[in-house]
Amino acid sequence: MNIVLILSIILIISRECSFLVDGFRILGICPSTSYSHQQPFQALMKALATRGHNVTVISTIPLKKSLQNYEDVDLSFTYRKNDCTGLRHMDAYEILTKNMKEANDLCAEQLFSEQIMELLKKNKTFDAIIIEQLWYHCYYSLVKHYNYPVLIGFLSVGNLPYVMDSIGNPDDPMLNPDMAYPFTNRMSMEERIWNILYTSWTRIYYRYYHLPKAQRIANKFVPETPLYDIDRNFSLIILGNNHVLGYPKPLLPNVIEVHSLQITEQTESLPKVTTVGESLPTAQHCDAKDIREFLDDAVNGAIYFSLGSNLQTHQLPSDPLTVLCNALGSLKQRVLWKHAGDMAIQSSNIKFVKWVPQQAVLAPSNFHPLSNSSWSFERSVNVRKQTIGKALLSHAAHPKVMAYMMQGGLQSLQEAVHYSVPLVVIPFFGDQHFNAKKVLDAGIGLTLNIDTMTEELIVRTITEVVENKTYSHNIKLISAILKDELVPPMEKAIWNIEHVLKFPNSKHLRYHARDMSWIDYYSTILLILLILTILIFIFCACVVVVRKTAQSCLYSHMKRCKSKKN
Repeated sequence: MNIVLILSIILIISRECSFLVDGFRILGICPSTSYSHQQPFQALMKALATRGHNVTVISTIPLKKSLQNYEDVDLSFTYRKNDCTGLRHMDAYEILTKNMKEANDLCAEQLFSEQIMELLKKNKTFDAIIIEQLWYHCYYSLVKHYNYPVLIGFLSVGNLPYVMDSIGNPDDPMLNPDMAYPFTNRMSMEERIWNILYTSWTRIYYRYYHLPKAQRIANKFVPETPLYDIDRNFSLIILGNNHVLGYPKPLLPNVIEVHSLQITEQTESLPKVTTVGESLPTAQHCDAKDIREFLDDAVNGAIYFSLGSNLQTHQLPSDPLTVLCNALGSLKQRVLWKHAGDMAIQSSNIKFVKWVPQQAVLAPSNFHPLSNSSWSFERSVNVRKQTIGKALLSHAAHPKVMAYMMQGGLQSLQEAVHYSVPLVVIPFFGDQHFNAKKVLDAGIGLTLNIDTMTEELIVRTITEVVENKTYSHNIKLISAILKDELVPPMEKAIWNIEHVLKFPNSKHLRYHARDMSWIDYYSTILLILLILTILIFIFCACVVVVRKTAQSCLYSHMKRCKSKKN
């Protein structure tokens, strides 16, 4: 009996793992010139390669170290850093149209590059294409070129209206706030109106302006690419956010939320500080002692200040930059400040760094993330006990890092929550305002406005976040909730990818609403309204007829009575 059971288990395992003998052939496309977008996408592709799949990745940030089963198509020549601080003066409509125009231009530049042509010459075949599902739709021409493999979308941000439409997922603007605005899930009447107007305009602009432009680019590369049909044929969508860091919303089985994919099991060591004016050292030559000693010797604690990869403090106007420097210089805490330019104002408690691995600052050297490591049932139970029991009692980050000043980027928010560091957010554009609002709503930090903040306000805000333990308690609680998952996010993403690849022609995940036009979708409601309108019209007509008939009869009767009296 035991032998039969063992043989059955071996047979099941061999059947489940047989597809991984050679691995699936996967093409990853991540055209963004944003490090924060590349990080989680690259982490997913590396995990797939480690899993045994043959991965080819079109990316603007290739791997620094070669990895087995992983091949880069290096488009780093298109990676250009722009000054994004001015975007804070643009509204959501202007930013979206700007992003879509620039995305089409970038897409065309990359698609017709020598690197892509070299890829095509290799005559590879792919079982799946995983594409960053933002605005780079001219890359759909590769979907046709490679004979329509399984199509998977990846977003390093929350959901977008047209992304939800591409798979037929319901997305009610009355209830689900768009990330372009600083709204919560408890929108006021005015906020709901703004949300409905913006999401409706987004869908119209995307469908009738952006896609036709992308269609023309795609047709030049691969004639007659059915761009719109491809856009409605995704098998799986991976959202790089989580309802804990956003808000709950209804999602189909083939729309999954993952988070913090960039948070790895082993964080880099703290590098030696590159002071302003010196050349930037590589991470391999950095000495971990400098920053570590700066933080360890912070008697009153330390503040970490960074505006992420798309924003740089040296790009700020002189007035807010001076205000920030004076305010942070007056704190009793030490300040580790990521700043690439020259700084005329110097302070003994501030250490300027040109570049530093963020997780190395936020996480202590002996900390091991719980999110993206190998999963087992026993480990899951231990993780849950450790997370719930200890997360509320101890600070996960470096014990001297008391607050993190940041711009509100999603990946930075994920890392801050993961390591339980209270926040001071200075949002500029895009989803940063939405994330900043979430920080306020969750009670894990406070926000500042770069154009209106004063030295006194900055000091008061930081002091409140550092000294009021409510913020620390709240972020530890959210961190514990975020980590209390049955399956880690990376494992969840990989399982779903492999699932749709094992059953590529199955329709068990396809929602019928995706195949319905707006007319079909609303036709039942319109028919009911039409019937109700006709019935109401008939009823009203009958009432009018009866009323007039009654009035006529009454008038005739009164006339006869009057004539009899005469």
